[in-house]
Amino acid sequence: MLKDYFVKKEKKNTQKGRSKEKLMERDKVLSYRFYYYAHIQCNNYDVTLGILSSEFFISEVVVTTRLRLNQPLLDEIFSHRPTVNELKKQIPFLSW
Repeated sequence: MLKDYFVKKEKKNTQKGRSKEKLMERDKVLSYRFYYYAHIQCNNYDVTLGILSSEFFISEVVVTTRLRLNQPLLDEIFSHRPTVNELKKQIPFLSW
């Protein structure tokens, strides 16, 4: 049979997929951008989700899910109410 021609490799117990650290960093930036578009730019919820979906190349459902998972960070951001200048210092590689 054809499968006889292939060498079987042992499976490693390494995690595949996305780095948890990278996801956490993306979610942090996503949360700050949500604050920026919703509070500073005064966009409504649907418009904000659309912008974030385009900006981060993820679906609106994923945006919503990730924001819900980071509710404590969002609460902190909205209670602190950083200015645009503070956002620029926090995440300088984005256009605020």
